[in-house]
Amino acid sequence: MMDRAGRRLTLLDDPDICLHSPMLVKPRLVPPVIAEATDRNASTGRFLVQDVYQGLEGVKRGDVKWLRVIEETSRVSASTMGGSPYNQTFLVSAALAFSVKNYLGVAPVSEEGSAYFEVPAGRALYLQALDGDGRLVQSMRSFIQAAPGTTRSCVGCHENRSSAPSPDQRFRRVLAHPPSRLQPESWGGGYLDYPTMVQPILDRHCVSCHGGAREIAAGLDLTGGWTEHFSISYENLVSRRESQLVNGYAHAVKPVDAFPRRTFRAPDRSGSAVISFSSTQSESYQAMLAIVRNGRELALAEPRVDMPGGEIIPGESRQLIAVSAPERWPALRATETASGVRLSWDRRADLSGLKFELHRSEKPGFTPEATTRLVSLTRFDYFDVAAPSGVQHYALISDGGPSPAARATVMVTGHSRNRKADARSKVRGSDPIRSSDRSSL
Repeated sequence: MMDRAGRRLTLLDDPDICLHSPMLVKPRLVPPVIAEATDRNASTGRFLVQDVYQGLEGVKRGDVKWLRVIEETSRVSASTMGGSPYNQTFLVSAALAFSVKNYLGVAPVSEEGSAYFEVPAGRALYLQALDGDGRLVQSMRSFIQAAPGTTRSCVGCHENRSSAPSPDQRFRRVLAHPPSRLQPESWGGGYLDYPTMVQPILDRHCVSCHGGAREIAAGLDLTGGWTEHFSISYENLVSRRESQLVNGYAHAVKPVDAFPRRTFRAPDRSGSAVISFSSTQSESYQAMLAIVRNGRELALAEPRVDMPGGEIIPGESRQLIAVSAPERWPALRATETASGVRLSWDRRADLSGLKFELHRSEKPGFTPEATTRLVSLTRFDYFDVAAPSGVQHYALISDGGPSPAARATVMVTGHSRNRKADARSKVRGSDPIRSSDRSSL
């Protein structure tokens, strides 16, 4: 025992047992038994935020319209990359994100600042306050989990630790109504994937000038060719060579005026042109082409996750509670493209981690079976490059459990693929390499 002056008095000393945290032995009342509040059969829990503005300094009441719910996932795919580029255990992004994010949806915030919503249980979640345009106001720096069938509440967003819940009766009225269901964002939900979600938009609208036949406008190449870590367009867009390392890594959310417009200095094209190769049959040109092709073969021998053959299961992560089939099955879409039939379905958070089976048949309304099965996958799209000509019928079902079948039908002509193949053979047989061809080398 020790008093305020630091004087010590030994009350009991026993070398055979550990004496720690002594308690006074005296008669005590039997403590109350708290009933179990967790429903172990449930797969969801509930969050109640009493007032998001408690702790949001400088934010006007009424500015926050939504709370975004994001899951920090635990990766199951192995990493084949050595070292730790961008200070990451496995490469995720150039923005110092150390785990893949699963965007579960958004919940509405009432006028008085409260939010009551349902979330998946047993997952590492964090919240982001958004304004009416979906822009980030503030983000959590830690995570929280929902217990099955249980409501967890907080006073506000980053409120003072010594603050206590308000006795306002309006929260009783909020809890008297069912919790809000998470709503998908404008682009859908689930994980973000740059090669399949962003690069196709750049290919359709930007690459014709920035890296296409019109060369590289403003010095910005937006083609999707692989680089050492990511891709050409991604690394050019996220490049922060002059601002990344300023008193350490820049983690904070910055306003738009922190990224001023830069003036592009066009190269000096005066003087006579220099022709590197006389033709595509030049020995030097063929040697360079061999180096490029050999580099591609070496890269594909140990493919990265965004390359063909990469060993990755998109959308799958470790879960305490298994992912179940959603209440609403996704719609299937089929479109003939130059590369074959593109099949896609809804990109939603409640579909992330589910394994789908895709089937094809020439018979309408066919029953999916082993002979019609094309592939089993966890992605939200697939290219059927071997679809025969004629009317083709597709069905999307769950792999591993009963589910409805989403169906789509498309007429396959094969003309677009033949035209593309002819164009490629003409280009590669006569023309030198252009900037637009680099993404396919």
